[in-house]
Amino acid sequence: MKKLSWVLLLTVHFLQAQYTEVINSNRPGLSISPYSVGIDIFQLEGGIFFDNSQKAFFKKPSMGQELQMRYGLLFDQLELNINSRFEKIGLPKDEYNRLGTVTFGIKTLLYERKYEDKSLEIRSWKKRTAFDYNRLIPSVGIYAGYNLLFLTKKMEQQTLKKELTQPSWKFGIFLQNNLSRRFVVVTNLIADEVGRENPLFEYNVAMTMALRYDLSFFIENHGQYQKFQHPEYSLRGGFSFLFSKNFLTYLYGQNSLFKKKGIWTAGIGFSWRLDRFSKFKYSEDATLLQP
Repeated sequence: MKKLSWVLLLTVHFLQAQYTEVINSNRPGLSISPYSVGIDIFQLEGGIFFDNSQKAFFKKPSMGQELQMRYGLLFDQLELNINSRFEKIGLPKDEYNRLGTVTFGIKTLLYERKYEDKSLEIRSWKKRTAFDYNRLIPSVGIYAGYNLLFLTKKMEQQTLKKELTQPSWKFGIFLQNNLSRRFVVVTNLIADEVGRENPLFEYNVAMTMALRYDLSFFIENHGQYQKFQHPEYSLRGGFSFLFSKNFLTYLYGQNSLFKKKGIWTAGIGFSWRLDRFSKFKYSEDATLLQP
């Protein structure tokens, strides 16, 4: 019986390789972690925003909502997700209409970097407090998605190139460095609108610091490049607050860099997960417990 308990314990330990006791959200930044939510975990991340930029043919600020649905299945490194963003955009003649984008994606962790727990070192204070240079090697994930753009007839008339409304692909490489137990750096390299005449290339670099157990701060740099257009750079910052192990709220602000006019975005939102993994709870003596 004891041998069976250890087998079950090791099985649970393997299954929860990416499972975390508290919710692990990509919000409020644009950067995406290479880690999945975990097997049989369903997670919602969404909010509302206001954007004062003047996009291409739309001459007024926009407002809208964004929502991401994430689900882990089959094995611990795999995640399916749906990203949606719907905006109420100002048209030139004092009219508003709606623009919607939906991306169906799949993400998997290719390489997970393991770190030595130096807090167990009791013989040498120097070794226990020294920086672990292995933390400079990131965990790596890859992503593939399919973009759909939804426009009303009125907005289609405002869009000069019909090719801009066609479906496209999105691919990404996601990196994460846990430089300490409180400080994390996430880097994304993304190719978007692949399959169209003029694809979009982006990068995100986000640094997150845990100020307390329930409060964290982040700052993020975003850049994008597209042929025949000027590069765009922005700086985003904000806070997230953990209300419970399965629910957090956040707020953020973003400002465009290297432009004469101030272009900014502000938003608030939440992340919530349905934790069906709790059925695998167990005690330290390897005796499995009921949920």
